[in-house]
Amino acid sequence: MPSLRRAPGARVVYVSSIMHTVGSLDLGDPSFARRKFTATAAYGASKLAGVAFVKELEARLQAAGVTDVRVLSVHPGNVVVRYGVACCACVRLR
Repeated sequence: MPSLRRAPGARVVYVSSIMHTVGSLDLGDPSFARRKFTATAAYGASKLAGVAFVKELEARLQAAGVTDVRVLSVHPGNVVVRYGVACCACVRLR
């Protein structure tokens, strides 16, 4: 944190995904030991956890009076690549 505070125009950027909207967090079972594991659920949960981290970091920085550090969570957009072709219909790319 001290390095961020010293750097002019410091930013923390988390590359998220629109898939955070299908995620849910179960802090009592983060590794899917007691619930059904699916790749989509795990990916969505991981992206949602990242977004939650960004929001918490922003709140803590504001509470500490740090106003010169930007904290961002971004969706990279759709890119025409083969990644996700077999994943699920909501992220299928051609």
